[in-house]
Formats: sequence, structure tokens, C-alpha cells
Amino acid sequence: MKWPAGILVASFGTLFASDVLPLDNKRQALTVAGFTFLKSYDEAGRRWTFRAMDGSRVLQTFGSVESNELDDALHLSIGTARVVAGYGPEVIIRLWTGGKNCCNIYWIVGFTPKLRVLLDTTPYRFDDLETAGDIDGDGDVEFSFGTTTFDYFAAGHASSARAHAWFKFDRTSSAFLPANGLCFPEIEKTIRADEAKLRQHSARDAVAPENQEFRQIVLDIVLAYLYAGRQREAWSFFGSEYRQSDADNLKTNVERKVNSDPFFRAMNRRGLGQQ
Repeated sequence: MKWPAGILVASFGTLFASDVLPLDNKRQALTVAGFTFLKSYDEAGRRWTFRAMDGSRVLQTFGSVESNELDDALHLSIGTARVVAGYGPEVIIRLWTGGKNCCNIYWIVGFTPKLRVLLDTTPYRFDDLETAGDIDGDGDVEFSFGTTTFDYFAAGHASSARAHAWFKFDRTSSAFLPANGLCFPEIEKTIRADEAKLRQHSARDAVAPENQEFRQIVLDIVLAYLYAGRQREAWSFFGSEYRQSDADNLKTNVERKVNSDPFFRAMNRRGLGQQ
């Protein structure tokens, strides 16, 4: 497997086929920067966790807040990668929650100048980590995740529109923060590719009520704009491309769904959700 640009592999073991980062779901312990991450099963709480240890002292616990079974140890993976220039290596932990199409929770833990969580996706609704690479050449790795907010929205799972959540390292807060606006040059590449797919459809497709593929592509582009804080472009594009009778109702439902997304709300709190 070839790792994306910007990733320096420090250690890895058993991998899932879809892994973007080198994570091992069989590893029981990992020591980095003098701290040991120990996988253990809490009998009382009935859950698997990784405990960040400084000697015999537990500093932080990473894992499911819900009970899981003794044989669910493989749901929890760990590895290391250099994702912040001048730092690293960082520890990456992933929890698969066990759903059919969802979900994964990721933690990135750094050690400069002390052990601290650089990214915690627990508040969000993500499934796969889709991208991990230095897209702007600044030495830090940017991450994008697929959101589950629009799963089964006006379509089956395979035809559901997908919003993508981007994060970039912020040196002021020493954390990875929502950054779709900052990552828009990369997002725009996907928009152009999706527009090319639209051009393969006929004018008849645009008004065919059962054409889920056409609707999915249109909504993918709308969501790409919306999640980058570009509302005007989103709805201008929607108005020019989507001419079915349910357009007004669909727009209302999209707006309602977007505003329910914790990631989108986090962007609004940072002033990135309006334009």
C-alpha cells in the first residue's frame, strides 16, 4: 500500500483495507515520547479502551463511551504518523463503532510540548477518513472525513449525497480545526470533476423524478459549496441545474439537514459557515 504524500509511517501492523493511515487493530500497546498507550477491557464498564499512561498513572482514556463485547477488541486500532511539521510522531487512534455503514471516531494525540489531543472527532458524524495529506505544501497534513448527515436522504445509501469535513492544523490553538473554507482549492477539484459527470447527463435527466444519480451529483456539489461557506454559489448552482418540481422542498430539507450537522455548526461558530 502506498501512503499519501505528507505521511511518514513510524509503525504499523494489521491494516483494514480502507485505511488511509497505518493503523493496527491487533496491537495491545504502543509507546511514544515516553507515554504508553495500553489497550484494555474494563470489566465494570464493559468497554475496550486505550489508556494513555505515564508510568502507572492514567492520563487519558480513548474508546467507546458505550458498552461493547469482549470480542470487540479489533474495533479499536492504533498507529503513528507525522502529521504536524516540527512535531511528531503523533499517535492516531480509531474506534469503529460497529455499524453497517457507520461510524468511525478518530483521535490524534500529540506530545509537543506535552501530551494533548490535537483532534477528537467524537462530536461529529463521520464514517471513513478519506484524505490524509499535505494538500497545500505547508508541511502539515490535512484530513477529510465523509459525514453521515445525508445518509439515506431522499435516496438509498449507495445514492446518498455526501458532505466532506476538512480539518487543518491551527498553531494558535494547537489543534486540528474545521477548515473547509481554507481547503476549498482542493474541494473545488472535486466540484469540477462532478460537473463533468453532470455534463454526461441529458436535459431529460434533469427533470426525471427517479434519477437518483443525477440528484446525488447535484447535491454533492451543493454540499461542497455549503460546507465551504459558499451559500451563494451553492444555491445559484442548484437553481440552474435542478429543475424538478420538488426543488423548493428539497432546498428547504437540505438547509434543515445541514444546520443539524455538528460539523457545520462548528464551522458557523468559527465564522466559516456564512457568505
